[in-house]
Amino acid sequence: MADLQDTLKEMKNLHIAGRRGSYNQAVRTQQFIRKLHSYAIREFARVGIKKTRDIDILTEKKILGSFKQKNVDILVLHKITGAMIIVSVKSLMSAITSNFTNTFEAMIGDASTMHERYPYLIMTELFLFPKEVLNRSETYPLDYYSNLLSKINKRQSQIDDNKKYERIGLVVADFNKTPLPTVYHSPKESKDLYIETFFDDVKKIYEYRYEDLL
Repeated sequence: MADLQDTLKEMKNLHIAGRRGSYNQAVRTQQFIRKLHSYAIREFARVGIKKTRDIDILTEKKILGSFKQKNVDILVLHKITGAMIIVSVKSLMSAITSNFTNTFEAMIGDASTMHERYPYLIMTELFLFPKEVLNRSETYPLDYYSNLLSKINKRQSQIDDNKKYERIGLVVADFNKTPLPTVYHSPKESKDLYIETFFDDVKKIYEYRYEDLL
């Protein structure tokens, strides 16, 4: 967790430095969220998801779903069978109640179209919220949103609901903690969303589902 805390500190510093009146430059240019991309790549290495002669790990690529192309943040790609793991990384740092519904609906659409094309695909999502919105007087229903995310989490097999994700990792960052930000868990948050077990869970699914390719 120390690596995640260091990452969150870097993200907080970028967010503070990026404030430009009504918008945040670090968010707009994706400098902010790319810190979480890099953290995810390091965690893949830690759990043993790595490049091989037949498998590549790519970032910020386009991949064809059942109807259209999708921009993906991290892609584990087999040179013959195609997409093995997709990690989408999202954050809502402000105007959360205004943006969550559209974001959630887009998540469902993305999972559905990608699973239709790649039934064995391990579709995952890292989702970052602030425990308290930085520099704004704004609240949002965290428990309600985490409950919705739980409903589309834990797709069990290639014949399970295409609209679900194999794993969703929820990062609720308490950016006000010092000296380092911490991950906050609401008492009502499902443990299946815990970021602490996210990458190990993905590795277990990966080894089971692609046993013959590894």
